[in-house]
Amino acid sequence: GAQDWFAIAQSPNSQSVLRLELRSTVDCAEIALIADDGQVVQTTSIAGGVAVLDQLASARQARFVRVRCVAQGRGKRQPTGGPYQLQLQSRPRDEGEEREPNETAATSSVTLKPGRDAVGTLAHARDIDLWPLELPVLAEGDAGKTGSGLMLAVTGVPGVSIELQLRAPDGTIRLQRRGTRGAALAIPNLDTRLLAPGTLAALIARRGANAEQRYVISIGPAPEELLATVTEREPNDRRDAANLLTLQAQEHGLLDGPKDVDWFALDVDPGTDLTVTLRCPATVKARLVVHHGPGKPVWKTAESAGAEVQIERVTASQERVWVRVHAVGNDHSTSATYELEATNLTALDAALDLSGLATEQLAPAPDTVTPTAKRPPTQ
Repeated sequence: GAQDWFAIAQSPNSQSVLRLELRSTVDCAEIALIADDGQVVQTTSIAGGVAVLDQLASARQARFVRVRCVAQGRGKRQPTGGPYQLQLQSRPRDEGEEREPNETAATSSVTLKPGRDAVGTLAHARDIDLWPLELPVLAEGDAGKTGSGLMLAVTGVPGVSIELQLRAPDGTIRLQRRGTRGAALAIPNLDTRLLAPGTLAALIARRGANAEQRYVISIGPAPEELLATVTEREPNDRRDAANLLTLQAQEHGLLDGPKDVDWFALDVDPGTDLTVTLRCPATVKARLVVHHGPGKPVWKTAESAGAEVQIERVTASQERVWVRVHAVGNDHSTSATYELEATNLTALDAALDLSGLATEQLAPAPDTVTPTAKRPPTQ
């Protein structure tokens, strides 16, 4: 229960950043930044003999440092104290470098801009870095479509499993991707017209931490070869952000891991008979689901394991039908394109009926021979 308090002597340079490092052989040490009002701004505990709070803004709300010994692990055994070393360093802040604390929208001050790399560290377990996005505002149907094909990417950090999110201003998660330890993450088919002003990118250290290795996060034009083949646009992980699916036309989508869910909205006349077809590569197992509408149960579902799968002859009960595609399993390396198609069977059946009718009307009458009466033989 013992704790030590220290006051931070603020640097006169508001553009400098601080690094707070705690080293100890005990496994119960915890370090915390405390504001003037006593609220904990940021905290972390010993991992591998060191606890680090890095890239701290020198003129932000943290004014005190608290070091204490707390119970660790599931058993919450009684902690025992020991010696420690505490060090505070200051250096000039690089352009585009994160400034801690930045775990909430209110404290995030460094904006991620197109064409400019930004850097940060995931220095402790469950570290969260929020990056406000500065993106062009485009009207629906903008001819240039400058923002309809952007890629948001973050480099991997050795020893850290990263989760990448897009969050709405109210904190709602609009998109979520997870990677394995040290793996990079990317959203290569981002459409800024589907994002509300004030959207933030969130990076979370799901497992592990690394205070020494920086990540690089960027947003810029998507690869042209991808835009030429993929028509689906993110974020569409929720029903209210669904892409429009056109009848009798192929939609080319991209699945990025088990957390990628692609929603599509299909506008039809009630009573229309539909068939929905999904085609995936042989290496991908995906699920195809058709929904009646908001608040209504799943209509039909089917799974594809590297083959074509269909949900056949379903009758629309309302003007809008929802289609959902997502990967099955926990393979975070899944990245593959797919084809999605909705066929209007009612229209096809009607066309076939008309075709058959026209064939009957235009077909020539079969040749007929009228029997000729024979005269009786002359006597």
